[in-house]
Amino acid sequence: MRYPGEVWFLPPDAREQGDPKPRRHVLLNACDEGDAEAVGSFAFASTQSTEAGFGAAYLLVDPAATRYGRQGRTGFPRATYVYASRIVPAEMADLQRMAGRLIDEMADLREKLRVALGLGTGTAVHGTAAGSWRGRFVRFTGSLAAEVECDLALVLTEPAYSNHQRYQVVVPLRDASVWEPGPGDVDLRL
Repeated sequence: MRYPGEVWFLPPDAREQGDPKPRRHVLLNACDEGDAEAVGSFAFASTQSTEAGFGAAYLLVDPAATRYGRQGRTGFPRATYVYASRIVPAEMADLQRMAGRLIDEMADLREKLRVALGLGTGTAVHGTAAGSWRGRFVRFTGSLAAEVECDLALVLTEPAYSNHQRYQVVVPLRDASVWEPGPGDVDLRL
């Protein structure tokens, strides 16, 4: 079993304009490591504050600031921004090497994830999210539509960050008449 807080190296992103290097990411959900098709959700990690400058929800992990980190177990050699606003899906078979684990920081990271998902902020037409991308339906095109095997998605991103049109947290919406729901999928057929 793989547990939230584990820090893993993921391979470079193969898609055009993807991340060209292997990078540490933090697992956000429990996954069965024996199931090669199991998909984990990972928070992107970087030593750069670029997305923070656009208002992205992040947790700054300073390995020297926690007892666990001072022992070199967090997996981060220096202060690192863990972006809850940039979620990367990856199959368990793609995990390259576990670098460490966040323990003391997980409660704070979960709160940052709540912020990144814009929970309680409304939608593009209601609440504090009014005028943002949050709650809008978007259409995938080209190679991205082919990769995720669907055309439509719902934007969940926190309102202020979504307006910068950087990285968006989206939920793909698949046609239940042609796509068989799997474990963990929400089936909204009436």
